[in-house]
Amino acid sequence: MNKLPAIFAIFATATAVLPAEASAASQASAARAWPILQQGLTNKKAAKRASAVHSLRLLPHNPRAQNVAESALIDPNAKVRAEAARALGPMGTASSAPKLKAVLNDKDPAVVLAAAHSLFLLGSRHR
Repeated sequence: MNKLPAIFAIFATATAVLPAEASAASQASAARAWPILQQGLTNKKAAKRASAVHSLRLLPHNPRAQNVAESALIDPNAKVRAEAARALGPMGTASSAPKLKAVLNDKDPAVVLAAAHSLFLLGSRHR
């Protein structure tokens, strides 16, 4: 059974509450979601890794999610790298700008465009 699509619903529920006043229920949902997400992130199939990385954008200003997304910027698969670059912009991780700028030199155009878009979202419009 593929639990990865369920991770989107769990994270949406967990992040629906204001971050400063997260309820115990949302914290419990997030705690259950991380192991499922970790399975997706370490899956042999690039499509599953990409889906897991994609879901990170639902966790704005989350240091753990930021670290995972930044790590995925060096995945061997271009689709995973592109999803990582796409996730960092909506997450609001301005401190990821240097790593996104480095990805502007990726050999895959989709990764470069995703990084450029996230940099634009983060307000970093120069190289």
